[in-house]
Order: sequence, then C-alpha cells, then structure tokens
Amino acid sequence: MGPVILIVGLIAAIGGALIIMNSAKKKEEQQEGAPAQQNAPSGPSPFDDVSLNVPGSGRAKMVDISPPGLMETATFMKAEAFANEGIALMKAAIEADKGGDQETYRAKGLAAKAKLILSMEESTDWWMDLNEKYPNDIQVKKIARVREKWSKALGKVRKIK
Repeated sequence: MGPVILIVGLIAAIGGALIIMNSAKKKEEQQEGAPAQQNAPSGPSPFDDVSLNVPGSGRAKMVDISPPGLMETATFMKAEAFANEGIALMKAAIEADKGGDQETYRAKGLAAKAKLILSMEESTDWWMDLNEKYPNDIQVKKIARVREKWSKALGKVRKIK
C-alpha cells in the first residue's frame, strides 16, 4: 500500500504545480495586456466617415429599355412553339404513366424531352444577348420566367431514357 500512496501523492503534487503555473501565466498575460489597452488611440476612428450603405445594394430596379415586342420575335415564337409541343407531350406522358402505360410514357416523354431541349437551344444565345444588353429589363425578365417554365417542364422528363 505504500507505493500506491506515494504515486497518488506524486500525481497530486504535479497537478498542484500545474495549477500554480497556469494561474501565474494568466496574471502575466493580464499585466501585459493592460498597458496595450492604455496605449490604444483615444481619438475618432479613421473609418467613421465610411458609410455602410453601399449604393446599388439591395433589389435592382426594373426598367423598360428594350425595344417593344421581344416576345413576338421569330426566335422567341419558334422556341415557344417547340416548348408548347414539348409541354403537351410531357403532360400526355405523365398521364400515361399514371395509367400504367409505360410504353406510351417513354415514347411521349422522349419526344417531350427533345422538343423542350430544342426550345431551350433555340432561345439561349438570343436570351443571353438580351440579358447582357438590357439588364434589369421588364421584358427580358418576362422572357426569363417563360424559359424557366420550359426548364421546369424539361426537368420532369429529363430522366426518361
């Protein structure tokens, strides 16, 4: 039992020494930190004149600067015709799937996928040019919403192989 008491006593002595060293170190850090705080500049901050309100931040204001009739152009009308066919085929494919007709579902789904991809391909470059020329334009935003509907429809048939 003697060696056990000796080991426990040794561990307690080492632990006590560590606690004392740790508290002494904290006191030194506090004493070193105090003069640094006293030497800090007590005048106005050099950043007081900087505004946190950045101009142009927040929601962009919509404008109407593009030429009228963008949704009646040949490019958009052609893409819209493909998209309308694709959406009709997509709806027919979904109905066939609900009815359990997998062959019709696959055939109409693949046709819908092809038409919707074609509609997006026909209008992508045109739409990107419009978006670059007329940022924040009302008509361009409407075209973007229509193309988003086409994209969502495409997402419903994208996995069909």
